[in-house]
Amino acid sequence: MSNQAKSPLSALTDTAGQGLKIVILALVLIFLFLIPNLVCIGFGVAALFQVTITRWVIVFFVLLILAAAGACAAAFFFTYEYFLIDTIRVIYAYLVPVFRSLCATIAKRITEGNTGIIKKGYDWSENITDSFQNAYNRKVPRLIRTAIRFILEQFPFADIMYHVSIDTKTQDTEALGNSIYTQFDAYLHTRFFNENSMKWILWFLPINIGIQILLIWLMH
Repeated sequence: MSNQAKSPLSALTDTAGQGLKIVILALVLIFLFLIPNLVCIGFGVAALFQVTITRWVIVFFVLLILAAAGACAAAFFFTYEYFLIDTIRVIYAYLVPVFRSLCATIAKRITEGNTGIIKKGYDWSENITDSFQNAYNRKVPRLIRTAIRFILEQFPFADIMYHVSIDTKTQDTEALGNSIYTQFDAYLHTRFFNENSMKWILWFLPINIGIQILLIWLMH
């Protein structure tokens, strides 16, 4: 889990790492999906000159093209989703103080007995980005604002109100804020960051190629 913010000096390394990751993911899409599907379409075109053209041959050829386009589109979506969450993970590491401050503010509201607005986590996104903007005296980039909104929308604030309300009896705002942040951090890692991977290739690629081979076979 993230216990403290990363040093600003590591921003350049992380930015370069994300840039390199884009290149790698693009190559993955090209070599594992785009090229193989184009080759399969090529075999399908060749088959049209080797068999008697019938209605079913045309149907299977159209399905071949649609399957190739669908597989490439799905692969792009899965890869984009992976990269988006991974980028949010990187950004989140630099926003730890911001989210700790947010959780401290929530804890203060709870101890004061004002929990109504807290149940809608996304309502805090504009407030937190404005605070971040004022602190650094510069406009918050759209990517960071999007990441903050995404993170706040995912956390089930309403679900933890019952559990943390027990701690309010002690009126220890700081401890309560730390408790909320610990749950906040753990939820994001468990729900998104820890499960984010490219393992889907292991099952999606064989299915993609298998369907293409079957359709080419059916054309003959």
